[in-house]
Formats: sequence, structure tokens, C-alpha cells
Amino acid sequence: MDKLKPWCGKTLTALMMDSWEAGKQNWTSSLPVFFRQRKGYDVTPWLLAMTGRVVKSVEATERFLYDMRRTQTDMFNENFRHTSRNVLLVTG
Repeated sequence: MDKLKPWCGKTLTALMMDSWEAGKQNWTSSLPVFFRQRKGYDVTPWLLAMTGRVVKSVEATERFLYDMRRTQTDMFNENFRHTSRNVLLVTG
């Protein structure tokens, strides 16, 4: 909201997004650092797993993919959903 104020004047006081049609976001420039901080290992050797290839073993690849999905979800929650202090989450 603070970034929008110069263009909105006093008419816009709140912003609500009721859905997300952008699909799953799977990469940002900060993801490798975030991943290492959260999971404790480098994402680089595992990148081929994100294209459907097996790295090391099926089990190891599945563990990495779980870690990657969890990290992506955490990033989304912390950087999008939790950026507003007054978010009303309605599910139905």
C-alpha cells in the first residue's frame, strides 16, 4: 500500500486479492540462498531434478524435490502472503 500511495491519493485504503492465477512460482534470484539457509545444502547439484531427471537415486531426488517444494511454499508465504499485517484469510 505504501508503494501505491503516490498514485492513489486518499481513495485507495485497502487492497484485497482473492485468488492467485499466476501459477506456481518456482524460481527467484534469491532462492538458492534461501534454500541453503533453510535446508542446509546447495541447490545447484540438484537442479536437473527439477526437470524430471533422477539425481543420485530416486529416493534422494524425491527428498530434494520435497525440500524444494517446501522452500518455495515458505518463500511464498513469507514474501507474499505475510507482507500485509491485516490479512484476512478466507477459505471455503
